[in-house]
Amino acid sequence: MNEAKQYKVLIFGDQYTLISDEPQEHVMRSAVIVDSYMKEIAQKLPYLDEKKVAVLSAVRLASQFIGSQIAQECDKKKQEMLIQFIDQQIIKFL
Repeated sequence: MNEAKQYKVLIFGDQYTLISDEPQEHVMRSAVIVDSYMKEIAQKLPYLDEKKVAVLSAVRLASQFIGSQIAQECDKKKQEMLIQFIDQQIIKFL
């Protein structure tokens, strides 16, 4: 595990100091994604306050995360089925 470091990021016009053991590129990229989602939502729904914009951004990120998890589980099942099929084919030739 890497040593935790401090990073200064700008999200939705506010500066934050983040402490993370993730690589700098990972932290900065994460901040850019959050910032862009918040700006996009605020532009589409300008009457929302900052807290609601942040919550909707978090829900969007969580939804994408869940979608990635589901896709990963499907890929794992496909791999397991493919391995099982290959094993069965090998046994037929032995």
